[in-house]
Amino acid sequence: MEAITETEVTRAVSKLKNGKAAGTDHIQPDLLKHAETVIPQLTKLCNTVWQSKEVSTQWENGMIVPIPKKSDLAYCNNWRGITLCCQSQAKCLLVYCWEGYA
Repeated sequence: MEAITETEVTRAVSKLKNGKAAGTDHIQPDLLKHAETVIPQLTKLCNTVWQSKEVSTQWENGMIVPIPKKSDLAYCNNWRGITLCCQSQAKCLLVYCWEGYA
């Protein structure tokens, strides 16, 4: 099993969309895009998860937030839910899916 590289993590982080909400860890994706010093730690985290096949208990939790999608908000069908998850979890998943580890 090959280790995940800093280049792969950097590529995944660069694909994050600007202006998105912070997850359960209160880290906004924009912050990760502009903080190059976190790449080595994030790479180490991704590799630890990948090799041990175990995830943090924090990654098992998400926060479901209702988002309006249509004008009449009195109807339940005019809302949708999104799940905010830990940003480090999201980044490791991006690397895993986009770089061909799946």
